[in-house]
Amino acid sequence: MIGRAYGRVSQHLLHEELLRRCIESGVLYLSSKVGRIDEAGDGHSIIACDNDIFISCR
Repeated sequence: MIGRAYGRVSQHLLHEELLRRCIESGVLYLSSKVGRIDEAGDGHSIIACDNDIFISCR
């Protein structure tokens, strides 16, 4: 027993819905390989990707 309601969902429809929400929220996609992640003390991190691409995140 998992202690909550559950049901089956269409993986295709769920995928489409999540992509739609990302697009509406302004999420951008980058096709790149992560080389390393440098964590800062303030809760932020710098993700170093291929081709000298650096992404700041929290």
